Amino acid sequence: MKTIAYLTDTHLDETGPGEHGADQHHNWQTALADLTTRKIDLVIFGGDIGAFSAYPDFFGSLSDYPNLRVTPGNHDTSAQVRHFVPSKFHSESGFYHSEEDGDFKWIFLDSSTDKISPEQMHWLGNELNSDKEILLFIHHPILRVDTAVDSKYPLENRDAIKELLLQHPKKVTIFCGHYHIEDETSEGNIQQFITPAISYQIKKGTPEIEGDASYFGYRIIEIDGMKIDTEVVTLYPDEF
Repeated sequence: MKTIAYLTDTHLDETGPGEHGADQHHNWQTALADLTTRKIDLVIFGGDIGAFSAYPDFFGSLSDYPNLRVTPGNHDTSAQVRHFVPSKFHSESGFYHSEEDGDFKWIFLDSSTDKISPEQMHWLGNELNSDKEILLFIHHPILRVDTAVDSKYPLENRDAIKELLLQHPKKVTIFCGHYHIEDETSEGNIQQFITPAISYQIKKGTPEIEGDASYFGYRIIEIDGMKIDTEVVTLYPDEF
Protein backbone atom coordinates (compact mmCIF):
# COMPACT_ATOMS: atom_id res chain seq x y z
CA MET A 1 0.00 0.00 0.00
CA LYS A 2 1.16 3.55 -0.79
CA THR A 3 0.14 6.50 1.37
CA ILE A 4 0.16 9.94 -0.26
CA ALA A 5 -0.22 13.32 1.39
CA TYR A 6 -1.82 15.81 -0.97
CA LEU A 7 -1.47 19.43 0.18
CA THR A 8 -2.35 22.58 -1.70
CA ASP A 9 -2.82 26.37 -1.66
CA THR A 10 -0.44 27.55 1.05
CA HIS A 11 -0.17 31.10 -0.40
CA LEU A 12 2.91 31.82 1.71
CA ASP A 13 4.17 35.42 1.93
CA GLU A 14 0.98 36.68 0.30
CA THR A 15 -1.32 39.28 1.87
CA GLY A 16 -4.59 37.68 0.73
CA PRO A 17 -4.96 35.06 3.49
CA GLY A 18 -4.50 37.68 6.19
CA GLU A 19 -7.39 39.65 4.76
CA HIS A 20 -9.57 36.62 5.54
CA GLY A 21 -8.14 36.27 9.06
CA ALA A 22 -5.74 33.43 8.28
CA ASP A 23 -2.12 32.90 9.32
CA GLN A 24 -0.98 30.69 6.47
CA HIS A 25 2.55 30.25 7.83
CA HIS A 26 1.22 28.94 11.13
CA ASN A 27 -1.18 26.66 9.26
CA TRP A 28 1.66 25.28 7.16
CA GLN A 29 3.74 24.47 10.24
CA THR A 30 0.71 22.77 11.81
CA ALA A 31 0.19 20.64 8.69
CA LEU A 32 3.87 19.70 8.59
CA ALA A 33 3.76 18.69 12.25
CA ASP A 34 0.73 16.51 11.54
CA LEU A 35 2.55 14.85 8.64
CA THR A 36 5.31 13.69 11.00
CA THR A 37 2.74 11.64 12.93
CA ARG A 38 1.88 9.61 9.82
CA LYS A 39 3.67 7.16 7.59
CA ILE A 40 3.76 9.07 4.33
CA ASP A 41 5.36 7.52 1.25
CA LEU A 42 4.90 10.46 -1.11
CA VAL A 43 3.97 14.14 -0.89
CA ILE A 44 2.20 15.81 -3.81
CA PHE A 45 1.73 19.57 -3.66
CA GLY A 46 -1.24 20.85 -5.66
CA GLY A 47 -0.04 24.38 -6.38
CA ASP A 48 -0.17 28.02 -5.22
CA ILE A 49 2.90 27.92 -3.04
CA GLY A 50 2.82 31.70 -2.67
CA ALA A 51 5.30 34.49 -3.32
CA PHE A 52 8.70 33.54 -4.74
CA SER A 53 10.30 34.81 -1.52
CA ALA A 54 8.75 31.83 0.28
CA TYR A 55 10.11 29.17 -2.08
CA PRO A 56 13.42 28.38 -0.31
CA ASP A 57 11.77 27.84 3.08
CA PHE A 58 8.80 26.03 1.54
CA PHE A 59 10.90 23.48 -0.31
CA GLY A 60 13.33 23.25 2.60
CA SER A 61 10.45 22.30 4.90
CA LEU A 62 9.71 19.33 2.59
CA SER A 63 13.30 18.09 2.37
CA ASP A 64 12.35 14.84 4.13
CA TYR A 65 10.24 14.00 1.06
CA PRO A 66 12.80 13.99 -1.79
CA ASN A 67 10.37 12.60 -4.37
CA LEU A 68 8.03 15.57 -3.97
CA ARG A 69 5.71 16.15 -6.94
CA VAL A 70 4.33 19.62 -7.70
CA THR A 71 1.55 20.74 -10.03
CA PRO A 72 1.97 24.54 -10.19
CA GLY A 73 -1.07 26.76 -9.71
CA ASN A 74 -2.07 30.16 -11.01
CA HIS A 75 -0.11 31.89 -8.22
CA ASP A 76 3.05 30.03 -9.27
CA THR A 77 5.51 30.47 -12.10
CA SER A 78 6.72 27.14 -13.47
CA ALA A 79 10.11 28.56 -14.42
CA GLN A 80 10.71 29.49 -10.78
CA VAL A 81 9.38 26.23 -9.32
CA ARG A 82 11.70 24.34 -11.69
CA HIS A 83 14.75 25.42 -9.67
CA PHE A 84 13.57 23.45 -6.64
CA VAL A 85 12.17 20.23 -8.13
CA PRO A 86 14.16 17.38 -9.77
CA SER A 87 14.27 17.69 -13.56
CA LYS A 88 12.71 14.24 -14.07
CA PHE A 89 9.40 15.74 -12.90
CA HIS A 90 9.22 18.55 -15.47
CA SER A 91 10.60 19.81 -18.77
CA GLU A 92 11.37 23.13 -20.41
CA SER A 93 7.81 23.09 -21.76
CA GLY A 94 6.19 22.92 -18.35
CA PHE A 95 5.50 20.90 -15.23
CA TYR A 96 3.68 18.02 -16.85
CA HIS A 97 4.80 14.43 -16.90
CA SER A 98 3.47 10.90 -16.46
CA GLU A 99 4.45 7.81 -14.51
CA GLU A 100 3.16 4.26 -14.47
CA ASP A 101 2.97 1.46 -11.96
CA GLY A 102 1.38 -1.96 -12.22
CA ASP A 103 -2.16 -0.66 -11.83
CA PHE A 104 -2.39 3.05 -12.71
CA LYS A 105 -1.07 5.69 -15.03
CA TRP A 106 -0.26 8.85 -13.10
CA ILE A 107 -0.57 12.12 -15.01
CA PHE A 108 0.58 15.48 -13.64
CA LEU A 109 -0.54 18.65 -15.45
CA ASP A 110 0.65 22.27 -15.35
CA SER A 111 -2.22 24.78 -15.20
CA SER A 112 -0.17 27.70 -13.87
CA THR A 113 -1.27 29.91 -16.79
CA ASP A 114 -4.97 29.22 -16.05
CA LYS A 115 -5.17 26.98 -19.10
CA ILE A 116 -3.61 23.88 -20.59
CA SER A 117 -1.41 24.85 -23.53
CA PRO A 118 -1.99 23.33 -26.99
CA GLU A 119 1.31 21.45 -26.68
CA GLN A 120 0.27 20.03 -23.32
CA MET A 121 -3.19 19.14 -24.64
CA HIS A 122 -1.62 17.18 -27.49
CA TRP A 123 0.67 15.43 -25.01
CA LEU A 124 -2.29 14.60 -22.76
CA GLY A 125 -4.22 13.07 -25.64
CA ASN A 126 -1.28 10.77 -26.35
CA GLU A 127 -0.86 9.86 -22.67
CA LEU A 128 -4.51 8.86 -22.41
CA ASN A 129 -3.91 6.22 -25.05
CA SER A 130 -3.57 3.67 -22.26
CA ASP A 131 -5.51 0.68 -20.98
CA LYS A 132 -4.87 1.65 -17.35
CA GLU A 133 -6.98 3.66 -14.97
CA ILE A 134 -5.78 7.26 -14.66
CA LEU A 135 -4.75 9.22 -11.59
CA LEU A 136 -4.72 12.87 -12.66
CA PHE A 137 -3.18 15.62 -10.55
CA ILE A 138 -3.79 19.26 -11.50
CA HIS A 139 -4.21 22.52 -9.60
CA HIS A 140 -7.51 23.55 -11.21
CA PRO A 141 -10.66 21.41 -11.06
CA ILE A 142 -12.02 20.07 -14.35
CA LEU A 143 -15.64 19.42 -13.35
CA ARG A 144 -17.85 22.35 -12.37
CA VAL A 145 -18.62 23.05 -8.71
CA ASP A 146 -21.07 25.43 -7.01
CA THR A 147 -18.62 28.01 -5.70
CA ALA A 148 -17.84 31.61 -6.63
CA VAL A 149 -14.28 30.66 -7.59
CA ASP A 150 -15.65 28.30 -10.23
CA SER A 151 -17.56 31.11 -11.93
CA LYS A 152 -14.80 33.72 -11.58
CA TYR A 153 -11.52 31.81 -11.97
CA PRO A 154 -12.01 28.44 -13.69
CA LEU A 155 -9.52 26.67 -15.89
CA GLU A 156 -10.09 28.31 -19.26
CA ASN A 157 -10.22 25.18 -21.44
CA ARG A 158 -11.51 22.69 -18.91
CA ASP A 159 -14.37 21.50 -21.13
CA ALA A 160 -11.92 20.37 -23.81
CA ILE A 161 -9.94 18.47 -21.17
CA LYS A 162 -13.11 16.92 -19.78
CA GLU A 163 -14.07 15.63 -23.22
CA LEU A 164 -10.68 13.95 -23.57
CA LEU A 165 -11.06 12.32 -20.16
CA LEU A 166 -14.61 11.14 -20.87
CA GLN A 167 -13.32 9.28 -23.92
CA HIS A 168 -10.88 7.24 -21.85
CA PRO A 169 -12.13 3.64 -21.53
CA LYS A 170 -11.25 3.35 -17.84
CA LYS A 171 -11.88 5.36 -14.68
CA VAL A 172 -10.17 8.74 -14.26
CA THR A 173 -9.64 10.03 -10.71
CA ILE A 174 -8.73 13.70 -10.39
CA PHE A 175 -7.06 15.29 -7.36
CA CYS A 176 -6.97 19.09 -7.38
CA GLY A 177 -7.18 22.26 -5.29
CA HIS A 178 -7.61 25.94 -6.30
CA TYR A 179 -11.16 26.37 -4.98
CA HIS A 180 -10.22 26.29 -1.25
CA ILE A 181 -12.99 23.81 -0.48
CA GLU A 182 -13.54 20.12 0.12
CA ASP A 183 -15.63 18.58 -2.63
CA GLU A 184 -16.28 15.31 -4.45
CA THR A 185 -17.93 15.40 -7.89
CA SER A 186 -18.44 12.76 -10.56
CA GLU A 187 -19.40 12.72 -14.22
CA GLY A 188 -19.24 9.65 -16.43
CA ASN A 189 -15.97 7.85 -15.79
CA ILE A 190 -14.49 10.88 -13.97
CA GLN A 191 -14.36 11.24 -10.20
CA GLN A 192 -12.94 14.52 -8.90
CA PHE A 193 -11.69 15.26 -5.38
CA ILE A 194 -11.00 18.88 -4.40
CA THR A 195 -8.80 19.33 -1.33
CA PRO A 196 -9.14 22.16 1.21
CA ALA A 197 -6.47 24.85 1.22
CA ILE A 198 -3.76 25.14 3.83
CA SER A 199 -4.26 28.93 3.90
CA TYR A 200 -8.04 29.54 4.22
CA GLN A 201 -11.29 28.19 2.82
CA ILE A 202 -13.93 29.74 0.55
CA LYS A 203 -17.60 29.13 1.25
CA LYS A 204 -19.69 27.16 -1.23
CA GLY A 205 -22.92 28.36 -2.75
CA THR A 206 -22.29 32.11 -2.41
CA PRO A 207 -22.31 34.56 -5.36
CA GLU A 208 -19.15 36.28 -4.13
CA ILE A 209 -15.96 34.94 -2.60
CA GLU A 210 -16.35 34.64 1.18
CA GLY A 211 -13.31 33.47 3.12
CA ASP A 212 -13.32 31.19 6.16
CA ALA A 213 -10.15 30.89 8.24
CA SER A 214 -11.64 28.76 11.03
CA TYR A 215 -10.11 25.53 9.71
CA PHE A 216 -7.79 24.16 7.03
CA GLY A 217 -6.53 20.78 5.94
CA TYR A 218 -5.01 18.39 3.46
CA ARG A 219 -5.83 15.02 1.94
CA ILE A 220 -4.56 11.49 2.57
CA ILE A 221 -4.73 9.14 -0.42
CA GLU A 222 -4.14 5.43 0.17
CA ILE A 223 -3.62 3.17 -2.83
CA ASP A 224 -3.67 -0.59 -2.34
CA GLY A 225 -3.63 -2.41 -5.66
CA MET A 226 -6.58 -1.03 -7.61
CA LYS A 227 -8.29 0.32 -4.50
CA ILE A 228 -8.18 4.06 -3.76
CA ASP A 229 -9.22 5.36 -0.34
CA THR A 230 -9.06 9.05 0.47
CA GLU A 231 -10.00 11.29 3.36
CA VAL A 232 -9.42 14.91 4.36
CA VAL A 233 -7.43 15.71 7.49
CA THR A 234 -9.11 18.75 9.06
CA LEU A 235 -6.93 20.99 11.22
CA TYR A 236 -7.54 24.12 13.26
CA PRO A 237 -5.40 27.24 13.78
CA ASP A 238 -4.94 26.69 17.52
CA GLU A 239 -3.66 23.11 17.28
CA PHE A 240 0.07 23.88 17.12
